[in-house]
Amino acid sequence: MTEVTGMRIGRAERGDLQEILALQYLAYQGEAVLCGNPRIPPLTQTIEDVEREFEGGVFLKALDEEGSIVGSVRGRSEDGTLHIGKIIVRPDLQGRGRASYTYLTRPTTCAAEMSRGA
Repeated sequence: MTEVTGMRIGRAERGDLQEILALQYLAYQGEAVLCGNPRIPPLTQTIEDVEREFEGGVFLKALDEEGSIVGSVRGRSEDGTLHIGKIIVRPDLQGRGRASYTYLTRPTTCAAEMSRGA
């Protein structure tokens, strides 16, 4: 795990997927309201869908000081390029720039975590 801005960033494990999916459902509620559509793909994704994504890609999780998952990013690494699929942040932490800082301005941190064990 890597420590960044008070969060620990590391690879998610299969056992984290249900918690990540629940967080995804919470995180995308605002997007659904903005779109006027409660059935946007992140809100209709099933655990089986997430498990398939997990098998074909890399999932990171962000843990707060208490060890709770407060964010996640998923993607895949291909030919030295990191392709980000979804970034999710717990709703009460959204809009503070933590995800942007953590995942986007620290690509070496994310790339290192994504390449571990790949």
